[in-house]
Formats: sequence, C-alpha cells, structure tokens
Amino acid sequence: MKYYHFQKAHFVIGICKDKDHQKMLKMLFDLPYTKVYLTETTLKVLPINDYGENYISKAKYATANQIDALDKAIENSSEDDLVIVTGSLYLVGKIYSQV
Repeated sequence: MKYYHFQKAHFVIGICKDKDHQKMLKMLFDLPYTKVYLTETTLKVLPINDYGENYISKAKYATANQIDALDKAIENSSEDDLVIVTGSLYLVGKIYSQV
C-alpha cells in the first residue's frame, strides 16, 4: 500500500472460520485512516456474529451479503480513497465474479 497515494482505505473483509480472525481484524483496525466493512465468505463461513461484538461495533458496516458490503464501502469512499477486498480468496472471487 505504500506505493499508492490515498486518503482512506476501505477494507471489505470476510474471513474463513479456520483462520485467526481476531488477529487479522486487530491488525486492520489498528491501521490509521482505515474503515472496515465486515462480511462473510462463500465457503468455510465465519458468521458475522462470530466476529465478536467488539469488532462488529467498530466496523463501519457489517453484513452477511458480500455485495452489500462492497456497495457500502464504495458509497462511503471518495475518489482519493482505496477500496480493498481481502481476507479470503473465496470472498475476492465472489466479488470479482459479480462486478
């Protein structure tokens, strides 16, 4: 990300249930100028409620619907911002196939 010039980064993230979601989310939420949009993956699903109230309340938006999460990130971003889909390649593939 150091090669990109941006004001804010908007992360749409869905994490598989077999990954350390607490560690991954802590790293994202600790980044400056970052907004996080929680969603679910399409396989090995970690349900939204399993992310924990702490992270759900910190998130800019949380939904099981991946496209809604992406739409909300785009809606809240400006032309000087980055919108990044991450966490699971299942999620990235789903988003990529829909846009």
